[in-house]
Amino acid sequence: MSIIHLAFTGDIICSKTHDKLCEKNNYAPVFEKVTGILKDNDYIIGSLETTFSGPEAKYTNTFQSFNTPDSFASCLKQVGFDLLTTASNHCLDRGVAGLERTINILEKQGLDHTGTFCKRDEAKYLIKEIKSLKFAFISCTYGTNSASNGFILSEDEEYHVNLTKKQDSYFVPNAKVKLFRFIRRLLPAFINNKLRPPKVVEDCVSELQISNPDNKRYIDGITTVIEEAKAKADIVIVCLHSGGQYNLSTGKYTDFLFELFAKHGADVIIGNHTHSILPIQRIGSCIVFCSLGNFIYDPRELPSPPDTQSEYSVLPRLGFDVEEKKLKSIEYSVCKTIINNSGLAVVCPVDDLNDFEEDLEKINNRLTGKSNKSKYNDNYFSCDLDC
Repeated sequence: MSIIHLAFTGDIICSKTHDKLCEKNNYAPVFEKVTGILKDNDYIIGSLETTFSGPEAKYTNTFQSFNTPDSFASCLKQVGFDLLTTASNHCLDRGVAGLERTINILEKQGLDHTGTFCKRDEAKYLIKEIKSLKFAFISCTYGTNSASNGFILSEDEEYHVNLTKKQDSYFVPNAKVKLFRFIRRLLPAFINNKLRPPKVVEDCVSELQISNPDNKRYIDGITTVIEEAKAKADIVIVCLHSGGQYNLSTGKYTDFLFELFAKHGADVIIGNHTHSILPIQRIGSCIVFCSLGNFIYDPRELPSPPDTQSEYSVLPRLGFDVEEKKLKSIEYSVCKTIINNSGLAVVCPVDDLNDFEEDLEKINNRLTGKSNKSKYNDNYFSCDLDC
């Protein structure tokens, strides 16, 4: 029996602190502890939540709008990533020009990508043949932070991003808001976080948007993409950027998308965006990881409410049988972002840490509804296919 192993990571958020602390933009220490786990797979998929828009577009200076040096893309390739999903609420942080440059940099590094597009006639999914098994990857997002960054795609430009709803209208700030934003940019992160502490969001999209006729063509567009991919691939994997930030359960809008995508042919759905780990569930024959959490981020710049455990993430390892063309095993590793002795946020497998048992039990209970203390090997927990 020939098995293909695919691994998925949570959101990859590169903060301004990373840029300052990585000497000569050497980001390799960020992933040094987990490189072995990543490379123990045939194909590695990560959720990219930054842009590579170039120095002229100004690098990340806040925790709300991202642009990272190109050397970070090189690092992601070196540590083992094969595919980066690019449809996220940050994909237009530097506008269409930044989106297009990001794609060009990924291609220059030899990284596969899907979710955002330079050309109108591009397929809205990626087909990848691995050991004779054809996988289709679809990446989509609930929005692009258009209310705050002001980058609103015209109807003629919407091919650039796989959207599940209409972009929000730009919020035009008054003089008071502009002054407050200017002051916040000057303040250290820990002061900003005290002025505006993080709060739990049930879902970034209201339940009312499910029946909003303005969103029908976006939802129909994604389901059509799933059906088209299903006709060309053995396995369809949807990577969905949606949900409520810091919420420990999925919101109703995101649940609606899970159900819809499963109905239209998704075999696996990988969720991200919430800054929290959410349960594994089965919808019919579709396996859903509702949210993997933050694979890498800086908790000093983006702290979380109590019990959210945003410093942890789940790294699923899915085994697919080549002959039977179906999912045969589910395993997962748990990782944690820590601040090392140099002050750099780095990713570590929990086995490298001390005093993590209580947190790990909470994570396993949240994922599967039960404590999972039996390990498949040194890095992975096994999970029943029935979830």
